[in-house]
Amino acid sequence: MSTWKSSCLSLLVVVGVLVPAAWAQAVPSLYGDDPPPPRPAFNVLDNAGLFRRDPDRLRTISDRLRVLEEKHQFRVYIVVESVVMGSSAVELAARLQQAWLPDGDGFVIVFESDNRSFGLGRGYEVADADDSKSPSAVPSFFAADTLEGIRARLDPNLEAADLLDQLTTLLVADVGDYLDRRKAPETAGATLRMVLATVGVLSALGLLGLGLARLAHQAEKRRRRSYRFPDAAGRQRLGAPFGAMVSSRRFAEPPHSGKS
Repeated sequence: MSTWKSSCLSLLVVVGVLVPAAWAQAVPSLYGDDPPPPRPAFNVLDNAGLFRRDPDRLRTISDRLRVLEEKHQFRVYIVVESVVMGSSAVELAARLQQAWLPDGDGFVIVFESDNRSFGLGRGYEVADADDSKSPSAVPSFFAADTLEGIRARLDPNLEAADLLDQLTTLLVADVGDYLDRRKAPETAGATLRMVLATVGVLSALGLLGLGLARLAHQAEKRRRRSYRFPDAAGRQRLGAPFGAMVSSRRFAEPPHSGKS
């Protein structure tokens, strides 16, 4: 009996050693010298299994991030870890930022579900030399300021899943508003040019109308100052060759002598 118990105990020890090793091989590591995994197809990489029991919440967050991407071509990737071992959330996010979004058209956030903290892949110390490569680039200072502002607005009493839901809601709203404002100057400039062109056309039409009105007024004044002999019908009188059947003729107003 003791031999059987010893064999079972040895088997359990072997299984206990092999199973974690197999799990470590099945799940790609995000740390050390291992290459980073591919970008998550649905914008969220849930390594902590935070949404295993709530896939609808995960789908809502994913759809929210994809709407921002479709509207502004700006990508936000969320990596959920129980805890970041041997590094920090900020360092891991910075590494994934370089691997997934080197052109600056988005950023990566690593969320640690155990302590409900998160790190942004682009902090103040990250240079913005690559920001001009993409029309959807967001400067690092704005990204860092935005995340700090969101951190202050989060409800610390929320559960980890609810906290991440609120985080992405605020993030999408703030980044979306910023990108809308970046596009606004072009729209405002085009609108201003259209307004100025319309004002110019209306001004030209107004001047043309004033010119035509003045010409018509002058023609009316000339018409009023002209005089005509009345038509006369009668027989020839006093031997004059054209004493009758005189048609009207225009003549100018006689000059005024100044005498009363």
